[in-house]
Amino acid sequence: MITAVIDTNVLIDATADLSGYAHQVIALVVEGNVKAVASRRIEDEYRALIAKAADKRARQELDEFFDMVARVRTHERAEARSKDREDQKFLDCASTAGADFIITNDHHLLDLGASGTTKIITPEEFISLSHAAQDPEGKSAWASWVKEIFGK
Repeated sequence: MITAVIDTNVLIDATADLSGYAHQVIALVVEGNVKAVASRRIEDEYRALIAKAADKRARQELDEFFDMVARVRTHERAEARSKDREDQKFLDCASTAGADFIITNDHHLLDLGASGTTKIITPEEFISLSHAAQDPEGKSAWASWVKEIFGK
């Protein structure tokens, strides 16, 4: 299964636009098609977000997402360094978890392109990858495709 660290800005976008790419990423996690991982620092940021969520639907969607997130105790420092120190927690979590992707809209992270073997991409790029690798029956074969490409 594909493992991803999902930046908090993706969660914000997902609750604001139910038809957007960010919401589709969150749906893949909730459906069990993508394994999301988060460190304690990331989870604290996620929890602060849910406390600010104005409507019941957004809180419920975020709760469903949080229930699916695997907790990771970070013990590695990523090779890459973000210009924004607040972003480092996402890089370190991905390094520790051996994540395939960091999914973000943050230009500081996107400018890096990768950290070790972890690719840093937008929600749109992630969804495009998943659609490109779907089989004719509509079942997603992209996880095996990405594993084949990245050797995971």
